[in-house]
Amino acid sequence: MKKHSILYTLFLGFVFTSCQTVSVITIEVKRPAEISIPEDVQKVVVVNNVEDQPDDYGHKALSSNGTTSKESNPKFKTAGLGDLFTNELAARLNSIHWFTVYKQKLGAPSYKTFLEELPLNNSQIQELKDSTQSDLIISLDRLIIESEIRLNYLNDQNLFRVTMDGRSYPTLRLYTAKEGRPFYTIRQQDSLYWQNYGLTSDQAVSGFPAPQNCFQDLVMYGVDRIMKKLVPHSEQVNRWYYSSGNINLHDAANYVKRNRWDDAASIWEYVYENNKRVKVKAFSAANMALYCEIIDRFDEAIEWAEKSVQHFNQMKSDSARDDAEALIQYITELKQRKEEAGKLDEQLLHQ
Repeated sequence: MKKHSILYTLFLGFVFTSCQTVSVITIEVKRPAEISIPEDVQKVVVVNNVEDQPDDYGHKALSSNGTTSKESNPKFKTAGLGDLFTNELAARLNSIHWFTVYKQKLGAPSYKTFLEELPLNNSQIQELKDSTQSDLIISLDRLIIESEIRLNYLNDQNLFRVTMDGRSYPTLRLYTAKEGRPFYTIRQQDSLYWQNYGLTSDQAVSGFPAPQNCFQDLVMYGVDRIMKKLVPHSEQVNRWYYSSGNINLHDAANYVKRNRWDDAASIWEYVYENNKRVKVKAFSAANMALYCEIIDRFDEAIEWAEKSVQHFNQMKSDSARDDAEALIQYITELKQRKEEAGKLDEQLLHQ
């Protein structure tokens, strides 16, 4: 990831600690996939191997008007969510143009129930190989949807509130063409939360999204998480740099705001080498650690962060101790990114 591809925005306002100002930025970093797909995979088939969940399973509703409560088990249609899941997963895999992607729905064996997550049997695997010539099979073997809806009267606000906790439990298995058994199994729990308010219970409920729409959102969220396991992805993380405490640091901050990181780094390195104040050295070293992270020089970033910790520890103040502790956590993140960099390069090299 080159420095010119870094996306960042300055948060509104600044965080003030003692006499210095810490400016917070958001940067975009690349993360490797959790699962390393074999490098010879060219064709992928995504399979729906789930039985539809009965409408009366997994849902609960509780309502209270402030004096009495009532509980029920509503029926919600969840049929078709397995198709939605696999169709969306196939579409997203296809959109990255790394593989040729097929999607297919299997007829579930008569002995399988919706609660079971049975792997594909040998005849199903062979059928998929013969019909698609795929190198990788991704099979959705189970998808359970649960929900809990609550309608409550809030005495302190004189309002009704309706909420829904939605949970989904997808299980997927990955097979290569050479193996008759899965080489990786994904079991995850996804959850989302919705709420709405109203002066009356009818008003609160009428403005609430239909549960079926919520379930679709839940499926999409689950696919988001699965994609991060299967392919490299970007995510935004917060970082900070010291933008005052020294006139040169203020000048460097102006370069950062204009995305001129090399110019800012030249100032930070000069200040570190030529300023005798321990605090200023600590600030500029921490800033250099951020710069080195942005240009993917993680060993140097760790070295600069460790120098900054040493200088903060020399200062003995409570604020300096807090800064040192924050930098120690940052060093942990840098070491993680260093470990991920090799895996990410390997994954991108084979695509």
